[in-house]
Amino acid sequence: MAFLNRPNSKFSTTLYQAVSDTISTTFYVNAVPGRFPCVLIIDSGTAAQEKVQATSGGTNSITVVRNYDGNGAYTHTIGATVVDYDSPEYVIPLAQLLEALTTYKNIVTGGLNFTAPSSGLAVTIPSGQIYYSGSLVSIPSDGGHTYTASQDTYVDVANNGTYSYNGVANGAGAPALTANSIRIAKVVTSASAITGVTQSGTDSNSVPIFPLSLIDLISAAQNLTNKSINGNTVPTGTDTVALLAATQTLTNKRITKRSLLLSAGSATPAINTDLYDVVHITAQSAAITSFTSGLTGTPIEGDKLDIDITDNGTAQAITWGTSFESGSATLPTTTVISTRLDVSFVWNVVTSKWRCVAPAA
Repeated sequence: MAFLNRPNSKFSTTLYQAVSDTISTTFYVNAVPGRFPCVLIIDSGTAAQEKVQATSGGTNSITVVRNYDGNGAYTHTIGATVVDYDSPEYVIPLAQLLEALTTYKNIVTGGLNFTAPSSGLAVTIPSGQIYYSGSLVSIPSDGGHTYTASQDTYVDVANNGTYSYNGVANGAGAPALTANSIRIAKVVTSASAITGVTQSGTDSNSVPIFPLSLIDLISAAQNLTNKSINGNTVPTGTDTVALLAATQTLTNKRITKRSLLLSAGSATPAINTDLYDVVHITAQSAAITSFTSGLTGTPIEGDKLDIDITDNGTAQAITWGTSFESGSATLPTTTVISTRLDVSFVWNVVTSKWRCVAPAA
């Protein structure tokens, strides 16, 4: 299988000591990468995001080159996130590369980069080249453009060299990408000046801004924000994902019981214990001749089942059948007139029966 160096890969940790200046080259961390050199991102996704090159490490420290990408060095608090960007020990299968190329076929190969001017709302984008759907396209300069005040303007350049300037309110979601185009910049303006130019990352619709390389494409393709799998929207957030096969502890979660309401007065209530945890039987107008006859499901150790029965004003006899047994409480044999009868069971793996543990009228 073919591989490519993988960005944003498996290593992550946090700072256990604050970085209080922009020149210190020793960071104290709670874990150290397995190999050096590698590139790390501190405070990823925040205003203080800084890319550093880690050249070596000790037990809980790493030696770094600050401001590795030229976008600035920052101070960082205790607990700041530290994630791996492109360490050589982490690789990505070629299949994922192909997926990225299928999703994002277009990159900027040179030029078109610019910064905010010292004042005013006008700036010129220089000429450059893009690779669009298999073809290298030369893009002319836009000749200068005056941006609308107090907006976020997304600049798209089409495969025929045409520029589009799509403005939204400051802080609003990004507009759709112009047809047959690459998004090359997000320009933020105040009432009188351009306050920021972004030519990296992705917008709020996961569209790459100024994609420079296959690494950018892979990173964008792997970002599931605002995407779906088999028609189901992927949730957003920064919490840990609960996995189906992993052993994990869930906290602050409420488990909603699956309930079944029966009111037809059946003598053999149909209950599937794989689908329901609680069964409500109301207005029971006939004797229950067997709870076992209509019972289905494949219970496992620890399963619980609650059944409550209310008659129609006439006491009704109850026969439980061979799938039930008395336990710490005795199986009731009749309803109590016009009174809800609650019976609780746990699955007994020794006898393969629902064991009665608590009846109470």
